[in-house]
Amino acid sequence: MSEHSIPNQGQKLLEGLRPFSELLSQENIVYHGVGADIIAVTGIAQEGLLSALAQEEKLGIANTNSPPELAKNGETHISVARAPQPGSPNQAFMTYIEHSPISFAIDASKAPLTQPPGRGFYDEGFIEGATSDDIVGVVIDAETADRPIAELPIVTANISADVVAGKSRAYLELMEHVDPAVGLSRGELEGLLDGISHIDIDYIHKTWGQVSKEDEKKIEAIDTWLRDKLTAVLVTRFGSADMSVLEMVRLKFPDKDIYVNDHTSGTELYNEQEYFATLPSDAKIGYQKFDGKPGSPSLEMLRRASPQR
Repeated sequence: MSEHSIPNQGQKLLEGLRPFSELLSQENIVYHGVGADIIAVTGIAQEGLLSALAQEEKLGIANTNSPPELAKNGETHISVARAPQPGSPNQAFMTYIEHSPISFAIDASKAPLTQPPGRGFYDEGFIEGATSDDIVGVVIDAETADRPIAELPIVTANISADVVAGKSRAYLELMEHVDPAVGLSRGELEGLLDGISHIDIDYIHKTWGQVSKEDEKKIEAIDTWLRDKLTAVLVTRFGSADMSVLEMVRLKFPDKDIYVNDHTSGTELYNEQEYFATLPSDAKIGYQKFDGKPGSPSLEMLRRASPQR
């Protein structure tokens, strides 16, 4: 299995891993990336993949990375990326799946896709949800598979700045379920969150999703605080803070196939701007923003959707 090996993991842990290429060849499979989000992974293990509204109803927590006002999926749908196809833009896949530590592969024939004309990306689709049976496997990134989960970003990667506060509180709540003592630090977290209290939906609209360098540093400090607490919780729960991405996926999804993306498919970013520049001005492609109009995605859309790394 050298073509998708993960060098620092034990042999037993590596058994049964499969190459991502097996999935990429199946056109009916779509993908939803969650980064290294323990809340998302835990919730999906318990209830399947849920929309923001369904999360709130079933779990009491709407764990989203962008506000419904800016997301094409809103509260009732979940964004997914199609596998890259020759000659077609692959911006959603390359932004949210290709380097996501953890992604979920979903059989779109069981969780039917919708494709609104105002969608965010050309290769993006939307589903109402996915049950455990709809999820055909978990994809892990070979570059981060053996990294301790507590070392990876929580609120600094592909997270809209105005949901950092809610996501941080949700993380603390989840950690409290494992170690109630963590709740004693709630005041510390709230003090850090006060520093970004001015970042709300209106702020995001005005700045096209961008934040100042000073605010970036504040969010990085929040991320560090959360990861420090997560480290302590993992020690309490497992006796070690070294649980890797692969170990967590094995723990949460013991009966699912796990695929390793070692980035050897040769897929390169083909963005919408380049694609639409090749089309005649009267091209009808079922994409409301562009039908009959020459040009490329708006600067606002590109800025909002770009990975925050």
